[in-house]
Amino acid sequence: TIVHAEVTVITWLWLKTAHARHSQRIRRRIRRSYRRKVIILIQINKKLKQFREAVLKVEDRINLANDPAIYEKLSNSDKIKFNLLMSYGLNSLFWMYLRTEGFDPTKHQIKNENDRLKKSMVRAKQINDRNTLMPRVDKNAAQRFVRNGLWQPKVNEKDENRVLPMKRKFVES
Repeated sequence: TIVHAEVTVITWLWLKTAHARHSQRIRRRIRRSYRRKVIILIQINKKLKQFREAVLKVEDRINLANDPAIYEKLSNSDKIKFNLLMSYGLNSLFWMYLRTEGFDPTKHQIKNENDRLKKSMVRAKQINDRNTLMPRVDKNAAQRFVRNGLWQPKVNEKDENRVLPMKRKFVES
């Protein structure tokens, strides 16, 4: 019975220390897990703050763009560019919203609208290039060039093959 009591005490002590070691491991795991969760929550919080700041910036830009005083000062070509840019920007924001909600925007009507806006942007660029890059013919200058280019040399009566260099006879059309 003494042996049995000693075995019981030893077993009890061993179980107690084993339980303590096991519970320490569990506590460490819980602490590590808790730390990881806290780190993840801190990272998520940072991302949410950055997102909020970005949303506020977009909101400020849209409010600035909606100012009618600024819009009235723009030229017609700048108004066209402005309207196309605003439409495309707002459609892109809606596209992102659909993505965040889990919808497929390629099957939504917004895709057709974006394609239409892209075509309008290409057309506006063509019109702008035609007005700025395409050379214009000055009609009066062209007439002067043609008139001055069509001259007949004066021929001397003695030598019909000889050309007098400085005298020109202009042909008027």
